[in-house]
Amino acid sequence: MNRRILILTRGLVVLILVTVLTMVFPRTALACSGNSCYGQDPYSQGCTSSAYTIKSYTGTGSSGSVTGTLWYSSACVANWAVATSNSGNRYIRAEVTMYQWQYSSTYGASIYSNMVDGNSFHCAGGFMDTVNRTYYNTFSGNNAYLAAGCG
Repeated sequence: MNRRILILTRGLVVLILVTVLTMVFPRTALACSGNSCYGQDPYSQGCTSSAYTIKSYTGTGSSGSVTGTLWYSSACVANWAVATSNSGNRYIRAEVTMYQWQYSSTYGASIYSNMVDGNSFHCAGGFMDTVNRTYYNTFSGNNAYLAAGCG
């Protein structure tokens, strides 16, 4: 009889532990999918764990080189862009564009954009300059360079 009570007590303790742990550490669900990811941060939404590179391209100019990368998350069905300066800190901008548009810019070595709906074809761009510009254009100025890839 004591053995049976011991087994039932252990089973009850395990059940209670599983219930408590499930309440304390719930499964994290993705916060967005497809169009609901528009304008959202890929890291805070949990989309980077299923992400992979669609296209990456490096452009070089007098201010150095920049790599623009288009990312896709299969779990979130969303795209975003990453721009990485291969020449140290510069004014850089990451842009994902086509049917929807998002960008982020900073002075530094790397920046990523917010997301767009991944159900459509998109392009990513990485822009870099030694001067802070409000608009980056590869055809104006001496130091603005583009690395872009579509997919």
